[in-house]
Amino acid sequence: ALHRSYATSQAYDMADRMRANRKGLINYNGLSGLGTDPGCIETGCTSEKMAQYDHWQWNNYNACLLPKGIGMVEKKSTNPDIYRIKVSWKTNIKIEDESFVFDFQP
Repeated sequence: ALHRSYATSQAYDMADRMRANRKGLINYNGLSGLGTDPGCIETGCTSEKMAQYDHWQWNNYNACLLPKGIGMVEKKSTNPDIYRIKVSWKTNIKIEDESFVFDFQP
């Protein structure tokens, strides 16, 4: 239950990041894996670099909060105005990953 709570909070965190960077919204589509720090926080980020930074920082938090935690963002193929955020993690009980999936329209 604790891991699901963390995953839920993390999914909503990414949704908030995306809403705050509406200009760069399309740059969040297809984000998965750990990503890299674009190094622009002190010098100023473009909307594209901000999406890259958000992804990098978010997945670092996912990895710290959840066992082998990782997140991804993608547009839904059935409705391009809807984004799907998925946070996954490993458990000792099940062989497959646990996950929390959140669909939203920014």
